[in-house]
Amino acid sequence: MKAYIVIILLLVLLGCQSGLTVESTAFARNDNGTITYLDDAVYHKNETIIMALINVGEFEKSQQGYHWIDLDVEITDDDGEKFADSKMILGGMGKAIFPDNIAPNPYGSFSPMEHMPAGEYNMKLTIYDMNSGATATATDRFKLID
Repeated sequence: MKAYIVIILLLVLLGCQSGLTVESTAFARNDNGTITYLDDAVYHKNETIIMALINVGEFEKSQQGYHWIDLDVEITDDDGEKFADSKMILGGMGKAIFPDNIAPNPYGSFSPMEHMPAGEYNMKLTIYDMNSGATATATDRFKLID
């Protein structure tokens, strides 16, 4: 009987902790300080690749009234070779207040290395709600050209 109660309690507790959701992703370019969304995800090797997560939430507020997020950025090719694997890139800088507990467009970026061949790559962002422990991961593809 005790084992059943423990299992039911664990299921209830796990069910109460919801994860984050990501509505969609979008690639972008930084045009003199303005983030511009792209119709395609094609970048030259000298450009910074930006991937935004659109409408992420819901985040929990801290007792002090702020949200706290962090991001991981991973770049791989189709063979699984990693070209970047940056963890928790925001640190304490990820504190903000989001209307309705939704982050409208948090993003990660990556500057290609010279030795990366032209081709298609996967960009994976993992976003963390540092207040609740919830996470979400999204992956999308971009093309790198010379």
